[in-house]
Amino acid sequence: MILYREIQKRDPNVAELLLLLACFDHRDIWYELAKSGSHRQHTPPWFDKAISKPLAFKISMRALIGFSLIETNQ
Repeated sequence: MILYREIQKRDPNVAELLLLLACFDHRDIWYELAKSGSHRQHTPPWFDKAISKPLAFKISMRALIGFSLIETNQ
C-alpha cells in the first residue's frame, strides 16, 4: 500500500493502470493489447491518457518497472 500511495501521489493515472494490470494475473500485456480496449464506449479518461500514444504507455510502464511492481519480458 505504501508503494501504491506513492505512485498515486506522483501520477494517479499510473496508479489506475496498476490496478488494471493486477487483473491480468502475471500475463503479458503490450501496447496493442491495451490500445484495443480503447475502442470500447465509456473508457475512463485515465485509460485513454495512458494509451493515447505508445510513448505514453511506455512511460507509464517504466514508472511501474521503476517501483519493481512489474517486469519486462525481453
